[in-house]
Amino acid sequence: MFGIYRPCVLQSPFFTDVVRLITTENPQSLLSSSRSLGTGEDMKKLFSSPKPPLVLGIGGIIPFYAPPLYMMHSGIFDPSLAGIQLAYGASILSFLGGVRWGTLVQEGSSDWIGYTISVGPSLVAWICLLIPSTSFANLIFVGGLGSTAYLDITQSSYPSWFRGLRILLTTLAIVSVFLTSICSIRFTTGDSF
Repeated sequence: MFGIYRPCVLQSPFFTDVVRLITTENPQSLLSSSRSLGTGEDMKKLFSSPKPPLVLGIGGIIPFYAPPLYMMHSGIFDPSLAGIQLAYGASILSFLGGVRWGTLVQEGSSDWIGYTISVGPSLVAWICLLIPSTSFANLIFVGGLGSTAYLDITQSSYPSWFRGLRILLTTLAIVSVFLTSICSIRFTTGDSF
């Protein structure tokens, strides 16, 4: 089914960490042993980050949570609010590609692969906005956000605090999209305005 890609996926550090997380009885032990991504160390350095990115990053989570929290409060799933959340997510995904582009520019890089990867999030975001089904678009968005986070976490030139911030913010953003999906299943569809 996966052809030549299967061995690459199965041997990736991300895949092995996910398998270890699922199969271990004590997930806390992974924080100290998960060094392929350095996530435990990055999370420890999160709060030693400069205050502006920390405060602005956490503040940037509010637009992700406003739609599902409003829908949970009203008891109505509003597709327009889900679309607003998706549009905000698309802008954030584009921004994250710009972070990688900016790093390459600052380094004076002429790496075609690096620049190509940096425009990927913008293209994924654009595709999400073209898909008529918000549920399917959210699935693509979560995949794009998770892939971008993986690339950022494994980027050795980024500071540890930034990688920790990416882990935190990506997790919170994905949970918010998951909450919106739950609202779409649990509540009747209507216009909440």
